[in-house]
Amino acid sequence: MIEMVSVKSLLNLSEAFKGLKAAWEESEHPRVDSGPGGGQFTASGGGTDTGSTMTEERPQTSVMPKQAIESQGGGLTGEESEAFGPDPSSDKTYHFRYKLMDLDDLVTSHNPDLTLNPRYPKELQPRIRDRAASRAQIEGMAQHLNPRVLLHDSGFIDTGPMIIGPDNVVESGNGRTLALRFAAREQPENYARYKKMLQVLAGKYGFSESQVEGMKQPVLVRERLGDTDRAKFAREANTGTVMGMSPYEQALQDSKRLSPDIVSQIKIGEDQSIDQALRAGANDFVIQHFVSEVSPNERATIADDKGKINSQGLQRLRLALFAKTYTGESGQKLTRVFGESADPYVKLIETAMFTSLPDMAKAEGLIASGERPKELNVAPDLAEAVDTYASLKAQGLSVADYLKQSQMFEERLSPFQKQLLKHIDDIGHRSKQLRGFFRDIADDIIAMPAAGQGQLFGAKPITKEEVVNGIINRERKELGKRKVGVASSVPSGQELAGTNPAGTPSPEPVGAQVESNESKATTIIPRRLKGLSMAIEGLKHNSEVS
Repeated sequence: MIEMVSVKSLLNLSEAFKGLKAAWEESEHPRVDSGPGGGQFTASGGGTDTGSTMTEERPQTSVMPKQAIESQGGGLTGEESEAFGPDPSSDKTYHFRYKLMDLDDLVTSHNPDLTLNPRYPKELQPRIRDRAASRAQIEGMAQHLNPRVLLHDSGFIDTGPMIIGPDNVVESGNGRTLALRFAAREQPENYARYKKMLQVLAGKYGFSESQVEGMKQPVLVRERLGDTDRAKFAREANTGTVMGMSPYEQALQDSKRLSPDIVSQIKIGEDQSIDQALRAGANDFVIQHFVSEVSPNERATIADDKGKINSQGLQRLRLALFAKTYTGESGQKLTRVFGESADPYVKLIETAMFTSLPDMAKAEGLIASGERPKELNVAPDLAEAVDTYASLKAQGLSVADYLKQSQMFEERLSPFQKQLLKHIDDIGHRSKQLRGFFRDIADDIIAMPAAGQGQLFGAKPITKEEVVNGIINRERKELGKRKVGVASSVPSGQELAGTNPAGTPSPEPVGAQVESNESKATTIIPRRLKGLSMAIEGLKHNSEVS
């Protein structure tokens, strides 16, 4: 009897080994059923559910999902995966294992009411989740929940399924986890869509539909495997894979969020800086407009704890308004100059140009729409002059020496741009005159007749050189300096006949043209009547010549 039992035991053991061998071969070489799509495979889950199938394009590295097993930290474990850090140039990878867990079992940095969670290691969370902007961000993510974003493993550690440590502490994706909890609590229909998609994709990660269905609030996470500096990993995971933009690139993107006429509506007091003006109640509509156009994810970086724009947001708005006004190469050059130069005189010019933005925006808008001749566009000339001024300051050179020596080398500036440079240098330490200079340029362009209107009366079109020359001479008179002639925008050596080099003092007006410029720029005539005055002056000059 004992011998027979031993033989039976050996036979049973042999059958068991055969079963194990078959199971091993099946896991190494999954059975693929070629259906119409050519990619159907059968995913066997745990328990008694063996009939769950999915039709899906099989990744190159996909294998037959192994049966999920219970984890010591709770939940079920599935397939393994790997992901890169945020630096796309690095080949450093991290290894993970998918886990199916109940949402409440995850240890997040903050509680549902956004109070600090005492169980969470403080060194792992660089963001302050109790801020109003973060609250709005989390609620916004929950209200517009996209299950694909939370379930698609992109192969990077800062996106896709959240990452946890062996103790269920969320190391990457606290915001996503908090948003998912908010959805489960306040937006159940949104969470239901997440759960449904998780059921459909369960086999891909090593689970079955029934296992997902069997949990009250299931969530897919990645458990980090192996030892690493946990705090460093958390910081890396919160860096993001998107390359940072330069100040001008960011300003250009932000400027597209602003309505076309928003800059011209800003109200700036005589002694206010642009920052002071934007913080004033009269310009609240500008702040609200900008913040509303920024995505919820970005909003946390530009708003303070009360949901209002912070200093970083104000800086971005300021540059966006500038890029909206000074476009193209001119705007890029000026933004770079103001971002790099620390010279106090360059900062005075920056303040003056920012303060004149509403007026200049109106002028540039009229030129862009064709209501004023495109030849009146002074922005490129101002950009060249200011850029040269900043470069000279950085090198410790004077404008006077540069203008003398520039004739010995290849000319970088036109005579007109040199005249702008010299005048900016003359008034560079007078903030009020700088503001007046840029505002007057804008106001004179605004007050000009509409494009083509002057020609109806036989008047000669007014050029930007003449407009600026009139303003310069008026300000030189206030400084007790002699008038200068109209400078040409043609490179040196190719000047038009009858014009003087930039900045050359003239003992008396150069013909009727300078006298005409003085009358055009006079402050006695109201700004809105200047266009008519210019046309009358042109008619008068033509009749005298004839």
